[in-house]
Amino acid sequence: MAIIMLSKTLGVILLSSCGFFIGFEKTSKIKSQMLFWKELHKFLSQTEESIRYRSLSLSQIFTELQSQNDFQHLRLKQQTSFQLFQFPDYIKPQQQLLFLEFFQNIGQTTSDALCEQMEYYLAQCRSNQTLLETEYQTAVKLYPKAGLYIGLLVGLFLL
Repeated sequence: MAIIMLSKTLGVILLSSCGFFIGFEKTSKIKSQMLFWKELHKFLSQTEESIRYRSLSLSQIFTELQSQNDFQHLRLKQQTSFQLFQFPDYIKPQQQLLFLEFFQNIGQTTSDALCEQMEYYLAQCRSNQTLLETEYQTAVKLYPKAGLYIGLLVGLFLL
């Protein structure tokens, strides 16, 4: 009888832990998205500065930024150019579409026109980042605890 009760108790603990880690994983995904938009903003800002003040070619700018280690979420080491930029899987497709068109057409306008366009895309990055920061603040408080409690509740029902 004691072994059965012990195994049920361990089952409840395991379900609670799984619930907690599922909530933690959801929170981590939101944090990754938030950091992606922060890095993309920095990447585009530095690109704009290089175009505006240093008059470098796009390939020179991309190579220079690629050599920095500031862009882990952008996965720049695996990218080959602005035009072939690939988004990580955790970025929503509707958010990717806007930027994919920009990246594919980069270099087909004058430097001044490109810098003007950059302002819009920088604002979109800031907007996405701000929304995700708010969502992350809520998620970090809610998701792990909710997962823990749901796991505990399911475990208690199974007892």
